[in-house]
Amino acid sequence: MKFNQLNLKNNIHIINKPDNHSKPKYLTIQTKFNDQIILILDRSIFDNLLSEYPDTPIYFPQEIDELYDKCKDNPDLLLKTHMVKKIFNGWVIPSISNVQ
Repeated sequence: MKFNQLNLKNNIHIINKPDNHSKPKYLTIQTKFNDQIILILDRSIFDNLLSEYPDTPIYFPQEIDELYDKCKDNPDLLLKTHMVKKIFNGWVIPSISNVQ
């Protein structure tokens, strides 16, 4: 996953980690835009997260990878893409070159 390279790692808070042997189901991340996002690692909890965090953008790892590929040299595009996702609760879809 490429989110470290997008500088989204300023404050990472791992949530829902019951013990040291379990993987977290999602992470909350404080972004460099002074905004909070959720990185979901378990698709089965998506609907619950939407209900629990209705105003927080939820990203899947594949979306972060796509953002990195498209926005690594363009922070303005990254911010605009994030704001559209935040307002419309949309998805960052892969470019046709990344679809197999």
